[in-house]
Amino acid sequence: MAGRLEDSKAFRGVIERDNLNIDALELHASTEAAIKKYACIYADRGYPVKMLLCSARLHRYPDGSWGYPHIEMFAGGNLVYTVPSKAFGQCMLFYKDREVRPRWNDEVPAELLAKLNQVKYFQQSYDENGYDVDNFNEIPSLLENEVEFVGATREMLEYVGSFM
Repeated sequence: MAGRLEDSKAFRGVIERDNLNIDALELHASTEAAIKKYACIYADRGYPVKMLLCSARLHRYPDGSWGYPHIEMFAGGNLVYTVPSKAFGQCMLFYKDREVRPRWNDEVPAELLAKLNQVKYFQQSYDENGYDVDNFNEIPSLLENEVEFVGATREMLEYVGSFM
């Protein structure tokens, strides 16, 4: 879930609290770094890999153009993209006159990784051993997602129940 790592309050909150100079596009790179790293780990260990990309985030670039950095940064990778029809239509519009080159094999620059590593949450998310198996259910972004998904499920059940 591409946008979930960088949306986490455990990540954004520290950046804001500590007044770190990490912008939105650099936050997107945190997801890029983690996904590419883990795909390589799986491949190196001989596991078949096909990453599922969802929750890609819309971004406005400094030049005023719009796009989906997650889609751009993973272009050429062995991925399955799940995008809502609105995002699919926006991609058709945003990229009709703009080339999307394969970037799957591009590395996240070391200086950017150093910036991101100022935040413990990124360090733990990026490090293969950053979260102990016993602490898996304590990962901030997973807990935040759980609250959101449980709320959405309740809304759906209430909606369906209103017809019964």
